[in-house]
Amino acid sequence: MSSQLNGDLLLGQSRNELFETHSSPTEILARLEAERSEELPDNFLEEATPREPNDILVLRGTAAEGFNRRSWKEEDELRDEDFHREEFIDPPAGTVSTGEFEDCLGKEFRSILAHDYGTCSECDGTPEWDCERCEGDAVIECDSCGGAGSKSCPDCRGAGEFTCSECEGQQDVSCDTCDGDGELTIEDDCPNCTDGVIRVKETCSQCQGEGKLMRGDERVSCSRCSGGWFSSGGVVAVKNTCPECRGRGATRRRTTCHDCGGSQRQACGECSGTGSLPCETCAKVGHVACKSCDGSGERSCPDCPDGTVTCSVCEGDRETHSIAVRRTTIRPDTADVTVGQLPHGITNPDWVRSEPVYLEVETRAGTTAAREATEIDIDRVGDGTYVRSELRYVAIRELTYDYGEQNFRVRELNDEIHYTRYPEPEAPGLIDRVRNLF
Repeated sequence: MSSQLNGDLLLGQSRNELFETHSSPTEILARLEAERSEELPDNFLEEATPREPNDILVLRGTAAEGFNRRSWKEEDELRDEDFHREEFIDPPAGTVSTGEFEDCLGKEFRSILAHDYGTCSECDGTPEWDCERCEGDAVIECDSCGGAGSKSCPDCRGAGEFTCSECEGQQDVSCDTCDGDGELTIEDDCPNCTDGVIRVKETCSQCQGEGKLMRGDERVSCSRCSGGWFSSGGVVAVKNTCPECRGRGATRRRTTCHDCGGSQRQACGECSGTGSLPCETCAKVGHVACKSCDGSGERSCPDCPDGTVTCSVCEGDRETHSIAVRRTTIRPDTADVTVGQLPHGITNPDWVRSEPVYLEVETRAGTTAAREATEIDIDRVGDGTYVRSELRYVAIRELTYDYGEQNFRVRELNDEIHYTRYPEPEAPGLIDRVRNLF
């Protein structure tokens, strides 16, 4: 098949037809000078020498390696209503057009091989019977609570109470009054002073107790003791720190804690000294009503609505269609195809999409040939006879030209000029540069 990929078989035109729209070597150089005149040196066309162009065809897309035809047989039993609602379509036979073959791809065909209408094989014509699970009562024992109607309380796990988290079940805790010390420090007012100060009377040191001082030839009242706390002169009041309480104004003493009596512990206030707390979820009874049956101990039978079971095959119709069906599908087995690589400098061209082509492959005398098929023989599908291709392609003309002692490349694609190397206009020589226009 690879020898055919570049020909008119897949693309609808020959290689020469693909490239006949491209410019000649001299025309490509003229386009290069016209579009890049500011970047090219003077007399470019006179000194540039084109070589024979190289035409590059790159193909990408998918090509079906063949078609997978699969058939299998199934047996089924249907109610009359369901049978008439089903669609039974035979796969096409013989030769069909490629358009008709396209319609067959991915479709599932169902052909009836055998058909019989009669008594339901499952219930033998008796489509209803008592439910075996509930024995016709339509209710069963609740499997969540075992019919008791209640379950162990999920919070206290049936105990009805919790261990007190405050005392951890010990019933008492460290005494809060004395912080577990067993004794308290008591402060009393100092009997010897007021606010830690003792006031005493002393002889005035300024007048030596006389209450008078000589000021020149005149005796005057002493300024320190006259009009003071005491009524008579010559005396002053002095404040001293109380030696009994050392200025605190109160005395301290240690005594046994009145709340714990020196034991350092007291009854737990959270649980009132019991060591446990009642469970509020179950009101201390240890169990709660079962949610699955709402406390009734029973629930509806899951196998039946009213104590009876209807045949699941005929659903009460008593008679069914017994059929044997052949299912057939035709699907393409696709594989990606890439022929040729894009030249450097072109990364994302505008691909041209070719129309899907069906090929009929023939092998003769050790060689394989392919020709375009307008019709498909359904009976031969699946044995590798037919292949479908759906490709994208791009045609690129690459030109190498000499300028001075070096050569450069320019490419024509989709009526556009691309190049990766070009002469520097003001430089005495040539430099290599790479330009990616995408």
